[in-house]
Parts: sequence; structure tokens; C-alpha cells
Amino acid sequence: LFPHRSYTEYTALINFNDNKKKKSRKGAGDGREIVKIQVAAPFPGMGNTPMLLYNIDRTARTFIHDDDNDDNRGYEKIKQMINAHGVSGALKSGGTKAYFYSRITRREGEQQDLISIDISELAPAQKW
Repeated sequence: LFPHRSYTEYTALINFNDNKKKKSRKGAGDGREIVKIQVAAPFPGMGNTPMLLYNIDRTARTFIHDDDNDDNRGYEKIKQMINAHGVSGALKSGGTKAYFYSRITRREGEQQDLISIDISELAPAQKW
């Protein structure tokens, strides 16, 4: 994750899939899109495991990895927000999830685009 803007936002590379059969993207009405980020259930002996990020129709999916070179500690900040304010998954032994606002930056000629995650506030809980 890398600092992206002057307000509290972090970016990651993201993969897009052509999935036109599912629901359209849900956003905040201001160009932001809501994404779900899930923290895996803790596993003994494992350090920080990747967090899964995806949008409602799963056309945008990526993993957020801990990065020792990230001076802003984006991974830790997102994980702390999820642990403090997120909800448990369907399985009691599963991980925790929360919804965030994001912006997607399309990069012409690149295989991967950028997703910026706004960590100044959580998005409202969704039913997906």
C-alpha cells in the first residue's frame, strides 16, 4: 500500500475480471465505490495474512499484503479498523469484514489498475 493523496487514503494494485452477469457497482454517489475487505481468521504461527478486497460484483479483486517498507502502515490501519468496527463472517471460526469507500484509477496500457482505499471512515455495512 502506498500513500496516494493528502487525505487518509491508501492504494494497491488490483485485478479486474469481466463479470457482466452480476449486479452493477454500488457506490457512494460521488465517484467512490464500496468494497469489502476481509481479514482471515487468526492461525497459530502465521504472521499478518493477506486481506481480501473485492467489490459487489467481484469484477475488482485483490489482496492487501503487509509491507515492512510501508512507513504509513496502511495494512495495519485497515486491519485495526476492521478488528475494531467490522463484523464476523458467516462462520463463527471465520474472519472479520468491513466495508470501505474506494476510488479506482484506470491505468491506460497497464494490466493492473490502482484502487485507493479511504480509511478516514467506514462505508455502511452491506448485505453482500
